[in-house]
Amino acid sequence: MPSETPLVATARQQEVARQTREEHDALVAAMRDLEAALAAAAPGRQRAWHRRVIDKLQAVGDRLRDHVRSADGPDGLLAEIDATRPTLLHRVGRLRREHADLIHQVEALQRQIEQYGDGEEPDFQDIRQRASWLLNALRHHQATEADLIFESWFTDIGAGD
Repeated sequence: MPSETPLVATARQQEVARQTREEHDALVAAMRDLEAALAAAAPGRQRAWHRRVIDKLQAVGDRLRDHVRSADGPDGLLAEIDATRPTLLHRVGRLRREHADLIHQVEALQRQIEQYGDGEEPDFQDIRQRASWLLNALRHHQATEADLIFESWFTDIGAGD
């Protein structure tokens, strides 16, 4: 059975892990704000609800793009994992593809929400459902990144006794 031995991450790895944690925290805060906007009462105040959801979704998109620029950059999280754990190349590639897909999902939801014109009432039930899917995908992605960071730099998975 494999055993896990704690490792001490390099100073660079610790810095990248800290930066990623801060980016995740900022994204989680924006996600909570979006959830609060989505959960607010909409009937009778659809336009105000709609405007608030647009604003909070924009913040989620901004935080996500910040993280993707950082993580996918030449000195970012994914490059650091590639350099130190090349055996995880396929998982890093999957995270890069997820980054692109998540940004696409945010932009598609923004287009859907913003399509309502004057006199049109937004379909708040559909918007809530689509936003819920996006938020769940973001949570899953963050957990996958956190697991990969831990596995890459803070444990050595080797052969058991």
